[in-house]
Amino acid sequence: SYRVEGAMTTCPKCRCAIPGDESLDGLCPECLLNLGLAELNRGTPPATSPGSSIGHYRIAARLADGGMGRVYLGRSAGGRTVAVKIVHPHFALDEEFRARFRREVEAARRVGGAWTAPVLDADPEAPVPWVATGYAAGPSLTAAVADGGPLPPHSARVLGAGLAEALTAVHA
Repeated sequence: SYRVEGAMTTCPKCRCAIPGDESLDGLCPECLLNLGLAELNRGTPPATSPGSSIGHYRIAARLADGGMGRVYLGRSAGGRTVAVKIVHPHFALDEEFRARFRREVEAARRVGGAWTAPVLDADPEAPVPWVATGYAAGPSLTAAVADGGPLPPHSARVLGAGLAEALTAVHA
């Protein structure tokens, strides 16, 4: 995201200077309004709170923020727990980004294996593109090491073997 607390930043759409704490997902308030909040909220809200929906998934909690978007914990109507990633709205304005996101979703759909999260659903054409994947419960590697120290040798070997298997599946 272009948001920088307490600093000036530039809106990627109109190039106006805005205080970092006044931007929303990188856009100045005027450009965000010009995108049409009603359009953005149709199925893929840029600001998602527990109880709202993205596609067919009810949002339970926010899991993480990243450079490309936000990841939420969601649940399907059938009760499956999923991870739903929505891209930052300013990326929705970038046709090159949309094309890359579309290709990444298509490639991820072809990948399978015990060490990869399956793509369950996606809408790369939505006003704010999103993708839903299977959710793997557990702490991040960073949290596990912070809480318990270095992984025991056996755990590190199992993790390494799983990563190698996942990379093989991704690059097959």
